[in-house]
Amino acid sequence: MKYKIFLVFISMMLIAASCKKEDNKSEPAKKKYAWAVGVKDSTEYGMILFTPDGGDTWLRQGQGTAALYGVSLSNVWAVDTNTVWAVGLNNIIVRTSDGGSTWSRITPPVNRPDIDLLSLTSI
Repeated sequence: MKYKIFLVFISMMLIAASCKKEDNKSEPAKKKYAWAVGVKDSTEYGMILFTPDGGDTWLRQGQGTAALYGVSLSNVWAVDTNTVWAVGLNNIIVRTSDGGSTWSRITPPVNRPDIDLLSLTSI
């Protein structure tokens, strides 16, 4: 009889353990990647930096890419880890769809190089 009570007790404990909800709900994973842009430097390439780890390390993106030669960037918008847009002085719009490996210039809506694009947003 003691053996049956013990088995029932163990069974109930296993069922209770499998049904128990987590008391310590972890916070949703926060994005740790970020992008930063700036004006062209002494190499004459627009500055695009990427951090995959919340700012502990920064990696230069696009240096040597024709789309970034001679551009000064003022704002960036990361759609996700792969698709990133940036705008800048002289009506420049650039985009990557592969996480910064390649960049391409996008034709601006108005062909006026005297316009400086300062901000980028989405709806």
